[in-house]
Amino acid sequence: MRSSLRVCGLAALFACSSAHGAEISYIDSELVFHQKVPGPGIPLFSGDIVRGDYARLLGTIFESRHDFFINNWIFIASDGGDVREAIKIAGLLKSLYSTVVVYPATGRCVSACFLIYAAANQRASDNEKLIGIHRPYIVDHELASMSPAQAEREQNKVLAQAREFLKSNSVPDYLIEEMFRRSSKDVYWLSADDLERLGFQSPWFNQYLVATCGWTAKYPWEELRPEVLKCKKGFTERAAQDALDKAATEYHKSYGQLPGSHALSSSNRN
Repeated sequence: MRSSLRVCGLAALFACSSAHGAEISYIDSELVFHQKVPGPGIPLFSGDIVRGDYARLLGTIFESRHDFFINNWIFIASDGGDVREAIKIAGLLKSLYSTVVVYPATGRCVSACFLIYAAANQRASDNEKLIGIHRPYIVDHELASMSPAQAEREQNKVLAQAREFLKSNSVPDYLIEEMFRRSSKDVYWLSADDLERLGFQSPWFNQYLVATCGWTAKYPWEELRPEVLKCKKGFTERAAQDALDKAATEYHKSYGQLPGSHALSSSNRN
């Protein structure tokens, strides 16, 4: 299954999704922000996270990089899936300085999806009970194929990897403990206070914006002064382009041709 970039109205999002893994599509910015933003819309990464989604997302962004980097925002909506794949996707979007958004109209972000949200240098969610956490786990069909000893070993590896990843991305300790004390069937929904304590920017990114761009806002959407946006783009755009090229080159060397769709043509955007 190949990911595809399609221009979708909000009511047609389910037509753009797949039961076999996550998809990326463009949604009309006016349906979300009630105003038009430059470019074909805002990308939405949605669906269960499975192995291969990192490559498909990387390939799609690489082929349509111009459209993606016009705004460099991405909505995410997923009930989770493969933890290791989510960590790879999180690392990619972090390296691209993408603003990761969880929004009521596009869907919730649960389980492994939280790893993607938490790692973003800039993130936004305007409602509580949209982001849910519980103990990471290996997906059932993989776990069921293992011996008990192998299942214990592999599950402990996943738990250790997820814990280290969250700590390295400055997730508050109390949220990490809340996450790990709950079973995979017991979701803790982040409150408005939890979201503020997690922060809407990573600490280093916030401080760098303050020092270099005169950032004064609390939330990403509050600070839209052209000079601040230009400043931020000035130090992120080249780094993001380089990071995308590096990720694509490394994938190509290891696995061959990247999956993904061709860049959008003007006829696809109508």
